[in-house]
Amino acid sequence: MKRIFSVLLIVTITCQQAVAQEPARLQNLRRYVSTYPPVAADSARRHLTLVLGSASHYLYPLYQAFAFEQRWRTQMGDRNFEQFLAQFLSMAGDYSAALSYGQKSYRPVSEAKKRQIDRYIDQLKRVQSMEATAYVTGRAMRERVLMINEAFDKPQHRAFVYSLLDKLYEEGYRYLAMETLRHAAGFQPTELNVFTGHYTNEPIGGELVRHALEKGYTLVPYEDTTAAGHTPSQRDSAQASHLYQVIKKDSSARMIVLAGYGHIAEDPVGEDYVPMALAFKKLSNIDPLTIDQTLMTEGSTFAEGAYFHAQLTKRLAIQEPVLLLQKQQPFKLMDETGYDIQVVHPASVYEDGRPTWLKMGDVRKKTLIAPGERYMFMVQAYYEDEYQPAIVDQLVPADQTFAAADNGYYALYLRPGKYTIVYRDIAYKKLAEKIIEVKP
Repeated sequence: MKRIFSVLLIVTITCQQAVAQEPARLQNLRRYVSTYPPVAADSARRHLTLVLGSASHYLYPLYQAFAFEQRWRTQMGDRNFEQFLAQFLSMAGDYSAALSYGQKSYRPVSEAKKRQIDRYIDQLKRVQSMEATAYVTGRAMRERVLMINEAFDKPQHRAFVYSLLDKLYEEGYRYLAMETLRHAAGFQPTELNVFTGHYTNEPIGGELVRHALEKGYTLVPYEDTTAAGHTPSQRDSAQASHLYQVIKKDSSARMIVLAGYGHIAEDPVGEDYVPMALAFKKLSNIDPLTIDQTLMTEGSTFAEGAYFHAQLTKRLAIQEPVLLLQKQQPFKLMDETGYDIQVVHPASVYEDGRPTWLKMGDVRKKTLIAPGERYMFMVQAYYEDEYQPAIVDQLVPADQTFAAADNGYYALYLRPGKYTIVYRDIAYKKLAEKIIEVKP
């Protein structure tokens, strides 16, 4: 009995220490939900969500996660819980917390493995780096289908796809297929709102959709509509079939496909899983250009990858998305296979609490919002020509955050234009709004 009590005491102390290490804004959220607990999520629901009926609520999944954390961990498993929490933190504009939670379940990298990785990086010979957007768009000129992946908690992957749109449109690409788009009979996404998709509710995902529509791209939903009842291979096969229908209907179609993680792999995984890209290749007889972003981004997808990326970007002083080349050919790290190209993203640099890659090149400008409202917790910026107060919770902000800088100001990254700034308290109640203009 004494031993059980000691173990419980250690676990309790460890949990308290973990919470104490969280930034104050997350501790404030925990205190808030302990005082004003939200209605418990439906026990049949398998995941956290930010959409309630027809409205979005960007703090709601955080309330649920912190108020009923043990229940979610038991139901989803620690790793899934932390990945979903990371996704919703990034959607609410707190990338540093998202990055931390995304790696929370990683086991420590052994000293022996660290030495092995360090030696590997030290021995890289005649490796050159090239700015990734230029290389990818140049290579894509010879292709019909470009497939690129994303990690759902890393919006910089959507920012990179955004950087490809203009040049690829010039080269004749007219379709942007996104796994995240709502796929329903009779639904064709022609505008951005809460109904467009899931990760399109994340502000950079929203900017990607806006810009694609502005350029003249046709958005293509292609998710398997009955995925819940399918095996992974069946789901990917259905996705491939939906993409192939575009090619069959438009013989001149050139298409960008954005998918999660390994769906764009061109090699089978084990004996049972045929990824979407491989299924598409077999079905269409088109060899897609496949680009992985997930392995060589800070945090990677596993502990050794995260350590490898951190050491590599320091050693090579990588400051923008690049490809590594050997003998003028793309060079892939950690013996990665299944993809044509591997993009290496730099580590984030923060200004006023937000990562500077939110500039999306020079498309957006940092705009500081003063803490002008009592009880202010979160700020959101909506395009003035989209903003309608009555349906604000069906709209997707251009940017938002509750991660204030040390001086209390909130940094938003916005394209030149007019915006309605919405101030909210920790209960997500709208406190005030004002119009601002971001000059070119």
